[in-house]
Amino acid sequence: MSTQRPIQRTLGFSLCLGLCLNLCVDLSSSWGAVSAILVDENLTEQPITLQSLSRDTLVFFDAQRVLRRKSLQRLLQIRSLAGRSPSVALPTRQHAWLEWVDGQRLVGRWDESSPIKSEIVPWSNPIVGLLQMPLDQVRRIRFAEANPSENNQSDRLRFTNGDQMRGFITSVGRDEVQIEPTDQTDGVAIEINRVAMIELANTEPSSPLNRYMVWLVDGSRLRVEKIEIQADRVTLYGTDFKQPLQLPLRELVHINFTGQHRKIIPLSQLTHRVEVPSNVFGHTFQPVLQDQLILLHSPMQLDFDLPKGACRFAGEATVYWDSIPVAKRGWVDFEVEISVDGQTIWKQHFHDAVKAIRINEPVEGNVLTIKIHPGRNGPVLDRLRLNHPVVLVQVGSSKP
Repeated sequence: MSTQRPIQRTLGFSLCLGLCLNLCVDLSSSWGAVSAILVDENLTEQPITLQSLSRDTLVFFDAQRVLRRKSLQRLLQIRSLAGRSPSVALPTRQHAWLEWVDGQRLVGRWDESSPIKSEIVPWSNPIVGLLQMPLDQVRRIRFAEANPSENNQSDRLRFTNGDQMRGFITSVGRDEVQIEPTDQTDGVAIEINRVAMIELANTEPSSPLNRYMVWLVDGSRLRVEKIEIQADRVTLYGTDFKQPLQLPLRELVHINFTGQHRKIIPLSQLTHRVEVPSNVFGHTFQPVLQDQLILLHSPMQLDFDLPKGACRFAGEATVYWDSIPVAKRGWVDFEVEISVDGQTIWKQHFHDAVKAIRINEPVEGNVLTIKIHPGRNGPVLDRLRLNHPVVLVQVGSSKP
């Protein structure tokens, strides 16, 4: 009998330990613990497991499973919550983009149940609900893919056939847009179904924005005064919805903790020029620029105008493997050079054995240039992918 007791105790201890571990995992899930990438004030990244966020303090486990607390004043961003990415789907009639003058975006559609008011855009989003948006705070409404103007001196309608009309937009409705064209004395009504994009020459806020920016899974992005994350819920305070928004944590993708003194700008949002187009065997490859990634093909040179106060550039460079068949990956051979005002700050040779490489370099100047030089095999399958390329800007910098 006595020989059985140690075995029973061992089995009992193992069973209890297993139950405790399972309970810890269940509790961790119920507390809203999710994986994420944390970006500090120097654009340095680290993987974390998020526990909570309240009173401007982030609680998380680091990669060594050490519980840590950090003030949001020392952080720039939490990215890729639970490995999620925001939607990159283009705007459509059913999922149009309402864009603010301060950079916010709400993916949704005109709310048909709201009363028609000439100076209000009633916009409905399935995640956050209904927003009554004043027309003088709107920068664009996009119903289809269309290139926005770099400097809007007047309102503009871009039609689905590619034509455009400039003038002064007096009202935007569910079915039509009222505009006073520049070359006419009388206003005209344009059916909304003919319009791909509405642009208004409204001015940006003159004072720095001391607010955070959150990104949702549908591609929407909202400015908030305060964020709290507890369990599987996130609460957003101080939004343009005039009341706290409570959302499931699964709807959240990124949080930018930037505001009055600093901000992160996706590289794709900067004014850019293709100085050397990629022409390979008679086929021209156009660069693909999105908020979360940039795709380029050699040979190519792309110039970006750095904003005032730009101080650091970061991102991840890798071969765009998804576009290259496995049997042909041995052809990959190219060099990437990044410079500022002609001075090289980063250079890397890529081939089939090179993995993703992190870039994090100080920048001081006016123009950031990315060049891709073909290697020994010529410009064959030389495709670069930049993940999360961003520029850190110090607001109030003395840079001319």
